[in-house]
Amino acid sequence: MAKMKMNESEKDIAKLKAENDALKDRLTKLENQIDPPPRPRSNYAPHDYTQGFSMPRSAMQAMIDAVPNSLMSELRADARKQNPVTGGPNPHLQTKSNAVVAGKIVSHFLLQGSSTVTA
Repeated sequence: MAKMKMNESEKDIAKLKAENDALKDRLTKLENQIDPPPRPRSNYAPHDYTQGFSMPRSAMQAMIDAVPNSLMSELRADARKQNPVTGGPNPHLQTKSNAVVAGKIVSHFLLQGSSTVTA
């Protein structure tokens, strides 16, 4: 009788182990569906269509002259204002405003007296 109980117990244990393994496999499949393994990084780099472009000094000067200094000052002041929704600083202004940096670039080329400006 004791031998029969051991045999049944061993069968029950083997059955439970098989069921446990099946459940582990199912759980792994479900976890992979929810959170799939990471994909390898892409090495795609968008093409820069402006690389190597140049502009005559007169065209650059015409673009600068097209916008009055007063308007540029107002735009710069408006960009430095706090965000009206959050009340915090403008997130696009880190240390220097883009207008200030662009102004320095333009004046650098204009002071050089270069005949062309290259991007």
